[in-house]
Amino acid sequence: MPRSVRPLHALSEVGLDGPEAARDISELRSLLDAFNEAKKTAGLTIVRMLVTGLVLALLAGAFVKLKVFGGGP
Repeated sequence: MPRSVRPLHALSEVGLDGPEAARDISELRSLLDAFNEAKKTAGLTIVRMLVTGLVLALLAGAFVKLKVFGGGP
């Protein structure tokens, strides 16, 4: 099989041939873009939560050290 025919054969095997192929490929690209955006958002959310937890832990340590909440002796 010539090299130029292989991609067409591969597209045909996965059902991406015919008159609807361009729209189907466009939808797949859109879906992939949405998935990548969701991954990026999830990563940023995890980092934000970790940083918030670290800041809260530092503040709690500072409050205990300075005896801000109900001081002991």
